[in-house]
Amino acid sequence: MVKRSWRRWLPAAVVPAVIAAAVLASGIQASAVGQLPAKTPQELIAMVSQSSVRQFSGTLEQSSHLGLPELPAAAPAAAAGALEFLTGSHSARIYVDGPQRLRVQVMDQLAERDLVRNGNQVWGYNSKDNSAMDWTSPAPPTKSAPAEPAPAEGPTPGAGPTAGVGTTPKELAENFLRAVTPSTNVSVGEQVRVAGRDAYQLVLEPRSTQTLIGSVSIDVDAATGMPLAVNVRARGQQEAAASIAFSKLDLSAPPSSMFTFAPPAGATVQHGSSPQQHVPHVDSGLNGNLPFSISGMGWESVLQLPAQAASTGPNSTQLDPAQSNPAQSHSGQLNPGQLNSGALNSGALNSPLLAQATTSVAGGRLLSTALLNVYLTDDGRIFAGSVPLDRLQDAAAAK
Repeated sequence: MVKRSWRRWLPAAVVPAVIAAAVLASGIQASAVGQLPAKTPQELIAMVSQSSVRQFSGTLEQSSHLGLPELPAAAPAAAAGALEFLTGSHSARIYVDGPQRLRVQVMDQLAERDLVRNGNQVWGYNSKDNSAMDWTSPAPPTKSAPAEPAPAEGPTPGAGPTAGVGTTPKELAENFLRAVTPSTNVSVGEQVRVAGRDAYQLVLEPRSTQTLIGSVSIDVDAATGMPLAVNVRARGQQEAAASIAFSKLDLSAPPSSMFTFAPPAGATVQHGSSPQQHVPHVDSGLNGNLPFSISGMGWESVLQLPAQAASTGPNSTQLDPAQSNPAQSHSGQLNPGQLNSGALNSGALNSPLLAQATTSVAGGRLLSTALLNVYLTDDGRIFAGSVPLDRLQDAAAAK
């Protein structure tokens, strides 16, 4: 059984965490552009949903300024790895050729991490310690297998070339657009240039005052409808609290050689199977084994993970809110493949590290960031949302 975490190989664009999955977004530097034909908000939303770009390569820039506390030098590697992409700036190269071929290279200081998918073969590599992980996914269905039902009209959560293995501006944009309800004011902002391409700016502003999010802006490529950047700002702030955007983009097919990988000489290689159990999926399959619930609507929704699910032993898992639709209130179950490893078990809830990263509040402890609050109750439940603490405490008291 593979015991070493897959997290060490995954790049900035593919490491979801409770906070990152809920808020990771924002456009890098966008410059002014010449006059484009006028578009309504509805037309821009339609452009995003109908975008069909399936081959591209480029450079993604991610930046987060969430106000997270610094971890001590002796923090466990898993915790440090989970939080490193929630602070500062990171750069990754991405190559996509259809739904089955992808490569992401994260450029760390003096090191590089790679995630390579070619059909049912997935490799992860970390140059820092010359280590590699090989996952083999199930073979595709045979021709005699019954056909899958046709997908419904409109964007499917996680659909597209990088579904199940990454987070791009397109996936983040679609996640926010699914939350558009009457509780959201939608408008068209200024026209900009991103990665050398003309783009429209779609702006989402919560009407509610009971949310930490002030606005979300999505830079939409004028030619293809592909989101090039997504921006999230905290209420009352002008600068983006977190960001992901293309700084370079090429819409031609990447060379086939980009999707082949062989471990370098002397590399330590581990072999696994069924990568969908290790690599987080961004999809709509909320049909696994861990119960959860979401209360409230739109920007004020609160996610709850009950105590028995939050502390199921040393291998318990942590919920990835990117899998939920914040525009709905519902209950269901989560597939472990859609959860982050990095247990919040009973020992972790009482750890010195957690005590340092959180503050004591009535009824539990609070992990507070610019865009998301996570409330850990004394009885082991977890409540998270882009809402003030009192909203989380009210949700906890109502259960």
